[in-house]
Amino acid sequence: MTKTCPFCLESDLPDNAIKCRACGSWLDEGLELDPREALRRDVREELRADLKDHRSLIESMLKRIQVVGGMIIVAAFGASLFFGYATDKSITETSARVSKDAKVKIDAAASDITKTAMDEIRRGIKDKLASADTRKVIDETLSKAVSDGVQHEVATRIVPVTDRAIKQVNDAVQQVNSAREQIDSAKARLLAFEKQVGDLEKQSAKESDRLERIQASFKGAQTLTVESSTLKLPVDLIQMEEKGGIGQLQDMLERGIDALGYRLGSYYYAPMVWRYFDSLKSLKQFRYVLILSADGGELVGVLDAATLTSALDPDNTAELRASLGDNLEYLPNDDQVIRWGHFVEWLTEQKLDRIRSLPSFRQAGTAVHLDANSLEVLNIMEELAVDLLPVTDDSNNIVGIIDRPRLTARVLLEIANPR
Repeated sequence: MTKTCPFCLESDLPDNAIKCRACGSWLDEGLELDPREALRRDVREELRADLKDHRSLIESMLKRIQVVGGMIIVAAFGASLFFGYATDKSITETSARVSKDAKVKIDAAASDITKTAMDEIRRGIKDKLASADTRKVIDETLSKAVSDGVQHEVATRIVPVTDRAIKQVNDAVQQVNSAREQIDSAKARLLAFEKQVGDLEKQSAKESDRLERIQASFKGAQTLTVESSTLKLPVDLIQMEEKGGIGQLQDMLERGIDALGYRLGSYYYAPMVWRYFDSLKSLKQFRYVLILSADGGELVGVLDAATLTSALDPDNTAELRASLGDNLEYLPNDDQVIRWGHFVEWLTEQKLDRIRSLPSFRQAGTAVHLDANSLEVLNIMEELAVDLLPVTDDSNNIVGIIDRPRLTARVLLEIANPR
């Protein structure tokens, strides 16, 4: 069996069909329709009723047609005009009525749907808000928001302030510690200064007492003359050797010497001179370097051995000594002892101005005898404007050196304590 759609008259529909496949209308009028489907059904009912009216009108018009010549044409033409007018008017009125009814029904349905939906939404929201899960979510959200806000405030405001405060405290602690160190240092300097003041007071008292005794001695002392002075010279006796070969160096190391002599105009080999000084500086008594005249009979000047060695040694002396070992015959190359090369060049070429420029050099004057009068020697130094004189023995050999400071001190003692 088949069904026919009551709205569009579509036939040959399956017996179990629910909707029309042509117009989409529900075939069972007993079903409960939603507002939209009900509106569609009402519109179709209106159109179907209107079609029935037109069908009746057409049938009535056809019954009046006279099948007589031209009358049929007139009747058909009039029917056509009337039917067209009636149809247009009917369709227009029907469309207007359907549109109006549809609008009213659509507004009502939309209002009902909106109200129903809003009520459902409110009930759903209310139920959701009242549920324990929602409360839990709200509490957790609020707690997290508060926690995040607090952390943000701490990170953006409190932490920087705290860091600055900690830095200021650390700076203050450092300043306090620095001030404490400065105070401790000042206390130590004050204590040292107090000790120095005390020592100076004691020394001043001793010097004052000594000055009083010297003044008293001057008052009662007889006039000291060269003839009446019997004080011996304060000679710094030395054992001097002139520089020789490697065999002589070994002998000097075994016997020990106080001074090493070099003659102006003689030739010396710089690497061997370096070996002499590097070896002899291990002797505690080795103190002087004597610059002698070409014939060796006159002392031109005196140099401090340690100071001269420090000035002329190469910067890598320790490495050079280690590379050569203990064998005295192993000597460095000329380019390894350049400053010693300059020294021997000045000796050979007798460049006294360059020798005098060496550190610790002291100009020597005419030699005096070992038994010379102290005042007489002091007068000679004054006349020659020198601070140092060589001292010779009866064989005219240099046996020592006398300098102005020691000689002056000895003369003052003789004046203060006359015999």
